This record gives sequence, structure tokens and C-alpha cells, in this order.
Amino acid sequence: MELESDLNYIEENGYTAVGINDLIAYTRGEGDLPDKPVVLTFDDGYESVYTLGLPLFKKYGCKAVVGVIGELTELFTQEEDHNIEYSHLNWEEINEMSKSGFVEFQNHTYALHEIKNGRKGAARKNGESAEEYKKLLWEDAEKLNDEILNYTGVKPTAFIYPYGNFDDNTEAVIKEMGFEAILNCYEKVNYINEPEDLLGLCRFLRPSGRSAAEIFSKFGY
Repeated sequence: MELESDLNYIEENGYTAVGINDLIAYTRGEGDLPDKPVVLTFDDGYESVYTLGLPLFKKYGCKAVVGVIGELTELFTQEEDHNIEYSHLNWEEINEMSKSGFVEFQNHTYALHEIKNGRKGAARKNGESAEEYKKLLWEDAEKLNDEILNYTGVKPTAFIYPYGNFDDNTEAVIKEMGFEAILNCYEKVNYINEPEDLLGLCRFLRPSGRSAAEIFSKFGY
């Protein structure tokens, strides 16, 4: 399995998988980071992260960050459909994973992870007023925050842009809401010293069919 191969590579090469909250604590001066920290992010909250991922996170003692889509979590909680090809996490699984200490859940929007009616993801669409947009985004993100807090006891601290799509309006609303980290899809190594450095975290896509060594070579390490 590629995931286990990646986790083995991380372990053997001195990297340590940390969570977003570890980065936040570091920028506040409330904790240290290991010498070679990495953050493993899994967007959309597929159930495979529970069935295949969680046992490996425990085995290798590493943390993972999962961005869930609220409406899909609700759907699969109600339908009890467990298909490894497409099913999403339900709230019971999310609660178990959160309490394991190995998985951190962050906000990937409640119902804005789609492309339709002129909107792509969480970004403002043409013709939409700033006030209308702020209300829509705020209510959506707050709804998922409340749900995750209700089921896990932990409030999300980071917002993950659906499709990596955003604009100045999006960023302004997310910052005003009090999120302490924002994740995009630009491929670049992050250098973190101040809290503001967490508001534009870049990530590298991990495509299938390539070795962990190839992926990590893109970091320059």
C-alpha cells in the first residue's frame, strides 16, 4: 500500500508528521516542532481514511489532518453505506478518530465543495454582493465548525479551500471568523515563524504511482 510505504519513508528519513494545532502552538511560543516536520492532509473525509489510514497512523505513531465536507458526513451517517470506493466518514467514525489522538479534523466547508450555479468551491461568484457572500460563507463554515465541535469536542482551527479555489473576499471572511490556519493547493515548502505564516499554507499533491522518495524530492530535501 502506498500510504504505508510513505509512512515508512517518513519514519526512516527522520521526518515527523504533526498536526495543524502543533504549528499553531509553535507560532504562539507554546511548543516546539521536530527537526523535520511534515503535515499529512486528507481532503474530503473519505471513509478509507478510517478503514485503511487510522490503523497505519497508530502503527507509525504519526498524526494526520482530515478536511471533512459536512453535508457528505451527514449523508453517510444517515445512509450507513460503507463502500471503500466512495463512502465518506460518518460522525461515529470521526469521533473515534478524533479521540484516538492521531487524527485532527478541520473545516472543508459544509456544503460548498461543489461547482455549480456559477460558483466554484467557497469563492465568491460573479454578481454576488460582498454582504451576500460573507453571510453565505460564514454560515456554511460556522455550521460545520459547530457540528465537528458537537461530535468531537474539538473546534476546527483551520479552513481548507475546496479545489484550492479562493479570492481576497474568501480569505478576508475566513480570517475574520478566527481560523488560525488556511490551507491552499499551491505546491511550495512552508517556512513558519509567525502566526500569519499559517494563513497561506501550501501543500504538495501526492499522486498515485510514484515513490515517496520522488514526492519528497520536490521539497528539496
